[in-house]
Amino acid sequence: DHLKDSRDKSSLNELLASFGIHRLPLSATRITSTSQSSIDLVCSSLDQDLVKVDIVDEHLSDHTGQICTINVPSLKSTSTVSTRRQFNCNTMFTFKEMITYQS
Repeated sequence: DHLKDSRDKSSLNELLASFGIHRLPLSATRITSTSQSSIDLVCSSLDQDLVKVDIVDEHLSDHTGQICTINVPSLKSTSTVSTRRQFNCNTMFTFKEMITYQS
């Protein structure tokens, strides 16, 4: 249960950390008339600022669902400007005419 401090919770967190993974904090994901606990896991190696977890209760069971959203920044696209000249029979003829009239 992530809501309670325990040796098992600490051991799991230490094991995950050894792989560069952390458990994201969740509110209660199992709710009964007598108790609330957070026994579901959402783990990530990403920065916690990039990961958002929402709890969804659809009343299908005593467990809630989790929706995980990852905010991945988009890479800025760099635009490249280039100038090309196409040489073919028509453009060569036009080019020759243009340079004929140059002084």
